[in-house]
Amino acid sequence: MLSRPNSWIYFILLSCLPGFLSQCSAAEPRWIEVRSPHFSVVTDVNEKHGREIALHFEQVRAVFGTLLNQAQATPPDSPQIVAFRSPDEMRQFAPLWNGKPTQIAGFFQQRDDRSFIVLDASAENPWRVILHEYAHELLNGSLSRRFDPWFTEGFAGYFSSLEVDSKETRVGSITAQDYETLQRDGMFQLSDLLRVRQNSNTYNEAGDRRSVFYTQSAMLVHYLYDNSVLPALFQYFELKDDKQVPIEEAVQQAFGMTTLQLDKALRDYVKLRRYRTRCFRYPRGSREMI
Repeated sequence: MLSRPNSWIYFILLSCLPGFLSQCSAAEPRWIEVRSPHFSVVTDVNEKHGREIALHFEQVRAVFGTLLNQAQATPPDSPQIVAFRSPDEMRQFAPLWNGKPTQIAGFFQQRDDRSFIVLDASAENPWRVILHEYAHELLNGSLSRRFDPWFTEGFAGYFSSLEVDSKETRVGSITAQDYETLQRDGMFQLSDLLRVRQNSNTYNEAGDRRSVFYTQSAMLVHYLYDNSVLPALFQYFELKDDKQVPIEEAVQQAFGMTTLQLDKALRDYVKLRRYRTRCFRYPRGSREMI
């Protein structure tokens, strides 16, 4: 999808990092760096907005650790954040499609030695796509276990629902579009969803089946969180991967129901459209930590 050379993007972004800021500030706009305990934000907006962005990601990072506390996850080194003040500036670095910059509010750029979160600071909500990709980096860097695609994509979909304001962080909302996708295109049988692998056509070929796979995977993770059965999920992976227990038997032992029963429970959950939102309030004074 990215047609700009990765090395080119990396070089340009790196040129505006600490040590190179004098090159960027020689002409308008003026670039500054804001640091928080885990993040560095390089921006040409203003210091206040830069601090708000850094705080946003500190809160996102903290919620990740809470969501996976059963797995004793430790978030990896944080990506460098580059925040542009306008869509015009952002467009210079956006991925190309048919030779033209895509209209996006942000993107995640992965390198072997460094990763970047690039965003348009003027956009109303640049977070969803960025958080989806950031979730993958957090999962890969935090846990030694490698999970099946339905969980990695499902968790990324769940994590991307994070909303941050001045008082709390919320996670777990489901969009009307997600419900419409499953209603229009149908759902996989759960036993088939659990068997999708990274080399599966369903996972790699664009189309309705792939859209359903992503949406249903996220819906399953929503269901697991809303019903407080995440510990059973890790037991399932331990049985399936470490002890080589067949999928149907592992589901039965971990969740106390057959795959058909779990499939019905998920379909009922989708039909009722009654999701739960988890809220994380900030300790007093935490917004002044940066």
